[in-house]
Amino acid sequence: MKKLVVDFGGTHVKILTTGRREHRQADSGPKMTARRMVSVVKRLSAGWSYEHVAIGYPGPVAPRHGRLRWLVDAEAAALLEER
Repeated sequence: MKKLVVDFGGTHVKILTTGRREHRQADSGPKMTARRMVSVVKRLSAGWSYEHVAIGYPGPVAPRHGRLRWLVDAEAAALLEER
């Protein structure tokens, strides 16, 4: 099972997938939206195959439901499905 790991930081978006030794990255920043982040990840991961995506980001997690506050789960999931 190949996984794509996305590290969304304050200055860069970095990705790596199972079986690769070197990551790919692009600039991010405080104005990057979920939609733009997904677009960047799709561009960076072109030619890579993966079955699952894990996302890390520097923000709070809602204590009640464990959901990300920064991006809407359904929107990000739908955008990643479009790949």
